Amino acid sequence: MEGDKQLPAPSVRDQTSDYAEMGNEISVLVLGMMKEGERAAVVVGAARLELALERLLTRSMQLHPGGSDNLFDADRPLGTFSAKISLAFRLGLLDKKVESALQLVRKIRNDFAHSVGAASLADSSHSNRLRELTERCREHEHYALAFKILSANQVTEKLLLFCTALVLLIAAVEYSAFRAKPFAVAHPATLDH
Repeated sequence: MEGDKQLPAPSVRDQTSDYAEMGNEISVLVLGMMKEGERAAVVVGAARLELALERLLTRSMQLHPGGSDNLFDADRPLGTFSAKISLAFRLGLLDKKVESALQLVRKIRNDFAHSVGAASLADSSHSNRLRELTERCREHEHYALAFKILSANQVTEKLLLFCTALVLLIAAVEYSAFRAKPFAVAHPATLDH
């Protein structure tokens, strides 16, 4: 269309800079959460993962024609962490291991958020989920490096394991969002036939 301008594709230098900036943002966030304790790491970390999932989904979907889109509002179809995880997996934007790890984080977050008393990652239900989460993330090529960097902080082993998984999951989802191509409909339904 006349007046529409194509944005230039980002250069390799721009992408490298964006990846580095993303890594720094994730590190600062997770290190801050570690200082505030388990509840902050679990609740805020899950919220950050949910934000990354929303970004992945919006970059992979057709834009809303009106500009403003309430699809992700709390009372709408994609207003929950669970719905975002499920849709991203069903669209092939997440593999089974990442989907499963996100579901574990979601379950731990729900228990922490609804706990009246002090919740701890050492509690048996959280400890079992954390063990599963760690098993899924341990195979990642950067697990050992993330664990080593985060272990410089004086925190419990359980918090260290959870935050290591958070770093890897946030980075994986954000990286996927960064690479996502807008949804293209080959043959949209029309009323013209």
